[in-house]
Amino acid sequence: MLRVCKIKDLQVIIHHFEEYSLITKKQADYLLFKMIVELMNRKEHLTKEGLNKIIAIKSSMNKGLMQATNELKVAFPNINTIVRPSVLDYKIKDSHWLAGFTEGESNFGIRITSSKSIETGKSVSLIFRITQHKRDILLMKKQIMNENRGKPDFHLPVATYENADIQKEQISVDNKRKAGIYRWINKVNGKSYVGSSTDLSRRFRHYFSLKSLKGSKGASYINRSLLKYGYSKFKLEILKYCSPEKCIKWEQYYFDLFNPEYNILKNAGSSLGRIVSDETKAKISAANKGRKSPWFGKTPSEETRAKLSSSMVGNTNSKNQPNSLKTQVTDLELNTKTIYNSMSAAARALNIDRKIISNYFNRNQKKPYKGRYIFNVL
Repeated sequence: MLRVCKIKDLQVIIHHFEEYSLITKKQADYLLFKMIVELMNRKEHLTKEGLNKIIAIKSSMNKGLMQATNELKVAFPNINTIVRPSVLDYKIKDSHWLAGFTEGESNFGIRITSSKSIETGKSVSLIFRITQHKRDILLMKKQIMNENRGKPDFHLPVATYENADIQKEQISVDNKRKAGIYRWINKVNGKSYVGSSTDLSRRFRHYFSLKSLKGSKGASYINRSLLKYGYSKFKLEILKYCSPEKCIKWEQYYFDLFNPEYNILKNAGSSLGRIVSDETKAKISAANKGRKSPWFGKTPSEETRAKLSSSMVGNTNSKNQPNSLKTQVTDLELNTKTIYNSMSAAARALNIDRKIISNYFNRNQKKPYKGRYIFNVL
């Protein structure tokens, strides 16, 4: 066993891990340890205030003060535990990392068991094991080796917030104007929720608003769970940052990877398979009240009226008419897809003119309407 205690020698250890960073949860312990080394380099450990800082840091390392002596607990009864650092960079810079990890935490084995289907009566299995503490299960579960190809897959979270309650401000600042995939994890029961957003900071403002959660709790398991358990019982992970147009693709990837229990739908970013109630449609429509139609305050000419009338011939937009086109509306802000029986029904829900949707199709438009809505004919 190698044991280094002198401050001068510890600087060599610090230098090494600054160049070759840890990727497990131990990285947080290292960062706290480094803080103490820096305090001692400044001789702050010789003062009462500095000693209090060291005890506060120690209370967040490893098992905290659980194994501390009674004398230490009595001497420092009112220590405020500092927040453990978020491990933001899980990126493995060198594929040789797996070899190093194998040196210390793995073994190769052969298992021979009885088998009636083999002539020798014995079945031979080769086993490669890597073990880690359960707090690093994300690293172990389908992360090190891709099951489909047998190649290293080092896709780890880019940020982890262990306590969503006391890290609200940091979460907002870190994710401002960023698009990506996130994951809520209930620390009580282990259940999780995977979601994506083209603006993570705005999405998290929704989660951290009790008014928003209560207003939509009937439609979301994760909202109800946040209200029931509280933010402090949830850990938030940023699984990946990506361009807005790739959010749905990566969200589906993580759906398949984690099979999150709080997600009602298993198709990323859609409401396919879910029937949108009239009540829900009414709420969507109500939310859009006040948006003026393009014809608000205008009187269309006779010629324009004739054209509008002509465009409606043979298509009354009744759901029983063969020419009535089912229209899918993708809301990029809410990350949902809703299917309406006709363009008119979709237009009414959004409180816009039907021609806006019609022109969207006629012009083969790709850019989202108002930067938010994408229309598709089913």
